[in-house]
Amino acid sequence: MIHKDSVVVIPKTMPAIDAATLPCAAVTAWQALFVRGYLNENSTLLIQGTGGVALFALQFAKAVKAKVILISSSNEKLKQAKDIGADVLINYNEIPDWDDEVRKATNGVGVTHVLELGGPQTFAKSLNCLSAGGYILQIGVLTGFGAETNLMRLQSINATICGISVGSHKQFEDMLIFLQKYGISPIVSKVYPFEKADEAFDYLSRSQHMGKVCLVKDKS
Repeated sequence: MIHKDSVVVIPKTMPAIDAATLPCAAVTAWQALFVRGYLNENSTLLIQGTGGVALFALQFAKAVKAKVILISSSNEKLKQAKDIGADVLINYNEIPDWDDEVRKATNGVGVTHVLELGGPQTFAKSLNCLSAGGYILQIGVLTGFGAETNLMRLQSINATICGISVGSHKQFEDMLIFLQKYGISPIVSKVYPFEKADEAFDYLSRSQHMGKVCLVKDKS
């Protein structure tokens, strides 16, 4: 048996594929930006990459008119992110010192929020990007664990680090209301039939996707 607090009612107008993308990536971005980070129209958010959490964060932030800076290693993905609403785009392969570029894009002030998805190899640069009183929303550890934090800078700018792990039942319900209010649909890169799950995982492993990759089981 599943307890009632472990499920939410999905709006009747929402496709099943869209609903399937929400329980992890979307509610994680929601908690990070709005529950822990208090993001608003005066905020500037730095997003690392174009995965599921990253693109939900981009859509959420633009819905409330926040400024978004997004970094990626792919110019094609950056182009697509611009179409979704990203304001400033940086290819971190072409510009290894992307933290300096972020500060230039903010007139030296830095960003109010960083959606930290990289881990040890990006954390120091994320901290360097941050403005006084800013938030590092720590979600991903794609480069492992064990980041060495510059405690002097962290303390001198009165920064806040928030460890983010998905979200609550109430947060999920609040997020659904927000999605409907702003007409936000998940970014789904490809949909595969369940019988081709191996192809879907191969596609995912090559990091060619934007947002989510979905599997669909034939109801027949």
